[in-house]
Amino acid sequence: MKLYEQNNQGTNIVFEYKNSLKRKIDIPIHLKPTTKCNYYIEVLFKRSFFFPAKIVSLEENMFTKRISLITDSLFYGFSLVVFIINFLFFLNTKNKFFLYYCFLLLGIILGIMDTQGLFSLFTNDPDYKFYVIFILRLLLVISHILFTMNALELYKYYPKHKIIGKIIVVGFILSHILFFITSNLLWHTIALVIFFFSIIFYWLYGVLLFRKLVYARFYVVAYFSLLFFEISYMLSVNFGVVENAFTDQYLKIGGFIEMMVFLYAISYRHKEVEKKKGVLEKSYTNSLKNIRSLEAEVLFQKNIIEQRQIENLQLFILKHHLTLREGEVLLYIVEGLSNKQISDKLYLSESSIKQYCSKIYIKANVEKRMHLVASVNKYLNS
Repeated sequence: MKLYEQNNQGTNIVFEYKNSLKRKIDIPIHLKPTTKCNYYIEVLFKRSFFFPAKIVSLEENMFTKRISLITDSLFYGFSLVVFIINFLFFLNTKNKFFLYYCFLLLGIILGIMDTQGLFSLFTNDPDYKFYVIFILRLLLVISHILFTMNALELYKYYPKHKIIGKIIVVGFILSHILFFITSNLLWHTIALVIFFFSIIFYWLYGVLLFRKLVYARFYVVAYFSLLFFEISYMLSVNFGVVENAFTDQYLKIGGFIEMMVFLYAISYRHKEVEKKKGVLEKSYTNSLKNIRSLEAEVLFQKNIIEQRQIENLQLFILKHHLTLREGEVLLYIVEGLSNKQISDKLYLSESSIKQYCSKIYIKANVEKRMHLVASVNKYLNS
């Protein structure tokens, strides 16, 4: 990049910068009130097609940098806290909802870091931008699809969404490959369109489920803000729509709103789960005092249970030293529910139910589910 100054004495180069990887460059210009001259910027692009530039005073530039430093510190610090909270929730619950959100949040953070040119500090490869943007956008597309699928339970309401999701991912990859091979900006534009189509398409699922699911409402609100700022920024940077002057600072605003909404959604989800767990635990505690009532409601809802069978079932639980949660899982196993159905009733992950089943098998000295049911039935009829 070169800056030319044209005056009465001719045209001269007054500034030259050769690091093609830096995203933001400050070009100093000393303007003299008594001197009339024109300035021209020469920039050579390999694949880009738009170069935003802005003239500001030295004081304004320094103020903008200080504000940017403060907002960066706050945004990345808050993002790290949100990431850690979700990762700890995943470790504690084994719920993929939190894992997918961690990947999605990572993609959002890394994408904003790339818009600020932070990755250019670690490489001298002029083609790095293609690889970095491709990987980051692919991460965003896949993590957004997985997170939306899990958060909105699309496998229940719209099972065919998986086919569309695969088509989006394949089309996104192919368009980037063709752009890299041909350097034709048409393929770059198609890749951008597919990228935004994937986000908007799955956001519309949230709109369709807005009244059915509470979490769909959180999802719609959070991604509306993120979509608005992301699209506005991309239009400014990639297509030259600069009237609204959207910068990477606006992306941080959208990301911050999105994280705040989902933090509230997580707390709401946790509160609801704990509330329902409390109801279940209270129900189980009462069942120990009056096990006939529990058996009539949960295990043998369609049968009349004799007192001897109830006493035998209680003895089976006590004899094999089953915990409160293991006794609950046992009741549902004997009732004939699958691991998935039990996880829905107890608001636990399916992997947690499998762990409880394994512990019950060990304590009851059986190898399979059918052997456990047979053993319990034998105990009931003894």
